[in-house]
Amino acid sequence: MDLNLIGLILSAIMGLFLLVSVLYGLIIGLKRSLRVGIYNLVLVVVLLFTCSLITNFIINFDLSSFGFTINGANTLNNAVINAIKSQEQVASIIENSPEVMDLIIKLPLMILTPLIFTVLYWLIKVVVFILSLPVKLIVVIVRRPKRDKNGNKIKVKKHHLAGAAIGLVTGLIALFATFVPIFGIGDIVTKINNYGVDSEGN
Repeated sequence: MDLNLIGLILSAIMGLFLLVSVLYGLIIGLKRSLRVGIYNLVLVVVLLFTCSLITNFIINFDLSSFGFTINGANTLNNAVINAIKSQEQVASIIENSPEVMDLIIKLPLMILTPLIFTVLYWLIKVVVFILSLPVKLIVVIVRRPKRDKNGNKIKVKKHHLAGAAIGLVTGLIALFATFVPIFGIGDIVTKINNYGVDSEGN
């Protein structure tokens, strides 16, 4: 697929994503948009600080404790490294550029961390959304509208334009959590290809 077409598709997806975020913020107003924005920001910050630890635990977990291995490797990390080293082109690169081995050792963590970051971000959002549905239903049933002294309903100003602005910020946060890791993996692949080109050139 043409790279320009891929870029165009990604741009369209990101633009649509931001448009939906802005419209959602416009509908729910400032107060709720602010809560959603803070929730997304806190989630991203927490994952930024913990995702590497989670990934490191997963890829270095001793699988032999459960009685099985992956092609003789007792951890996912070693299995990935062995699979990469078994490729003839990679073996040739390592022979011509020994420093590439340092990159290969770090490769499983470098690739899986952004993937797990994105998966955890959306998984947590989906789980929290599902769990919050009963609570929201109860609130809708129990909550009574505010009334003035005459018994008339008090209309609360939602500040829709401000909500749209916060929705835009929230959309940017979600885009960061979704696409930055993907671009990071692309950068890693580019570095590996550059090593390969340099090795063949030498």
